Amino acid sequence: MPGFEVQLVCANGHLLNDWAQAQAAPNAKFCPECGEGTLSRCPECDTPLRGRFLPEGAEREPDGGKRIARAPRYCHECGSPFPWTAERLLAADELAAQLDDLSDEERRLLRAAFRDILTENPRTEVAALRIKRAAEHAGKGASRILFEVVENLASETAKRLILGP
Repeated sequence: MPGFEVQLVCANGHLLNDWAQAQAAPNAKFCPECGEGTLSRCPECDTPLRGRFLPEGAEREPDGGKRIARAPRYCHECGSPFPWTAERLLAADELAAQLDDLSDEERRLLRAAFRDILTENPRTEVAALRIKRAAEHAGKGASRILFEVVENLASETAKRLILGP
């Protein structure tokens, strides 16, 4: 029967597997990368995290179905950000607060831009430009860190616009 498997992800967003339901062995309670607890359901609405899609006739095993590359940022059922998304945004906000070479207004715009690069939306291009400008004003060391945040936070389109091909 076709359908979605269930993902197992830690609170920091490390994808442990995208077929948690099909495993014969118990799933990990803690992440081997960072030690955080794992979850397979949305903390807000209790909907299972969508794992790989299993087409008709696919085996319920690690090689069956289309693999998932990364953990989702938002719940497909209720739209709430997952804990790893919320934490990455908080960390990005803290970084913006540390950029002394930016004005208060530039820091405010940078914080807003971080939210706009998470997903592909009508404001992605504007946000990408704001982040590039902030990086120019922030200095070499800070801009390197800013680009690392972009690499971990941004949608593929935003990454391409900010970091290049």
